[in-house]
Amino acid sequence: PLSLHDALPIWKSSLLHGILSPFWSIGGALILGILGGIILNMATKILKKETDGILIVVLSAFLISLFGIAKWIGVDELLTTMAFGAFVVNKNPLRGKMFNLLERYTDELVFLLFFTISGMHLDFGIFASSWLLVLLFFIFRTIGKFGGTYLGAGISKADPVVKKYTPF
Repeated sequence: PLSLHDALPIWKSSLLHGILSPFWSIGGALILGILGGIILNMATKILKKETDGILIVVLSAFLISLFGIAKWIGVDELLTTMAFGAFVVNKNPLRGKMFNLLERYTDELVFLLFFTISGMHLDFGIFASSWLLVLLFFIFRTIGKFGGTYLGAGISKADPVVKKYTPF
């Protein structure tokens, strides 16, 4: 699908695109995230019932909406939601309650969604066509884990148990 960012005629020049694209991606994300935070701050002043359920729904709606808008206009989605979160944590009067709600109820959900979505993009057919690269990755990762553990435990004079079991 074509985003608003790609549909703008100014982006047709590759030199101009190369110069302005990072500014658009980063600056637009920051502006969008802060604007979302300002709107959430106004919305929380209007809310009369600040129950846990209402706050979770409102926060989820804002995060999902901001992510979608960021994707549509072609700015960085992660930076948008991070700017939103930073603004809310520093400026919202209900920041403590919101943070505790998110921490209490969403940690497991975030991990579940992250690993599920990551797994959905995993194509096992690539392993067969790139078996040498996969094998080298496995070997060097194993060497790195064992070597890093032995070196770090040796330098820090950690217990021998750390050296023995940490790589696994």
